Amino acid sequence: MNENELENARLRALRIVRYLRQRPDERVRNLIGGYASLLTYEPLAHFMISQQAWDYIQSAQIAPRLVFAHPVLLAAHPETSLYYRGLCGMSRKRVQSLAVNIDKWEESTARRIQPDSFLKVARLYNAIVSSIIVESTAWTLDNGYRTIVATLGMTLDGSMRNLIGRMAEREVKDLIRAWLNAQGLMRAEREGAGLFELQGRTSECQMLFGTEPDIEFQRAGQCIATIEIKGGTDPAGALERLGAVQKSFNRMPPHAKNFLVVGVVTPEMRNRLERMPNLERHFLLSDLRASEQTQAQFMEEIFNHALRLTDFVAP
Repeated sequence: MNENELENARLRALRIVRYLRQRPDERVRNLIGGYASLLTYEPLAHFMISQQAWDYIQSAQIAPRLVFAHPVLLAAHPETSLYYRGLCGMSRKRVQSLAVNIDKWEESTARRIQPDSFLKVARLYNAIVSSIIVESTAWTLDNGYRTIVATLGMTLDGSMRNLIGRMAEREVKDLIRAWLNAQGLMRAEREGAGLFELQGRTSECQMLFGTEPDIEFQRAGQCIATIEIKGGTDPAGALERLGAVQKSFNRMPPHAKNFLVVGVVTPEMRNRLERMPNLERHFLLSDLRASEQTQAQFMEEIFNHALRLTDFVAP
């Protein structure tokens, strides 16, 4: 494990511990327990609650709303999704497959939620938790609480990895902007729109900051080059990140020159990178940070070879 990986692991562990100490699960559980309005779960099939799971909860004298999600309660308090999702041991990504921005629900920043989303999410949670109850031996609410805490840890770990990725993306974009300004190639910029007009000695183009791809270069409205940035350093997720990169490159025109900046390259990932027909070249983020020569090579590959904005040769 190198210094960057160790520091990332340390920061991730600290963030998880501090977050769990704040007991966000208790906060949303209190919202559910203190909800005063009557909730009707009949007919059970409408809410995707199995009869066997319902009978078990009734016999255990557990309040149904502490186990089964209800669209009315979710509409009143979208953040309680954290509780029900935790009971199911589900990742946010799985819930977002319903075209629901569950991150904003659980962080209390959601606006203008479609009413049918609450029923979709409630049905998903209820179907999963019903299965867990039926297939478990003597399921208890304490079992559920432990699953919630474990899920919180996994969710936060995933969020930390996403944060590392966003920081890497910002770092590379800032590096490119600074270099373009230093070279006098930045003719105009609309920063809020992520659009930059570049003017070289013999040609010009537009640079767009976005997502998928993270950076795109266009000339006369046509994509001529892209840069994808995947700054995660966890080897376990390397191939998944590479798959996302490949999907992005596959959407580009055949003539586009595609570049990749990555936080880590595993042996299997290296094999796949060498076989990617639509990848021009990849660079390690740590090398860009540490080596001026690598930075110069990176800029030459993009702004000389790919875009023909410069005619310099890297040292």
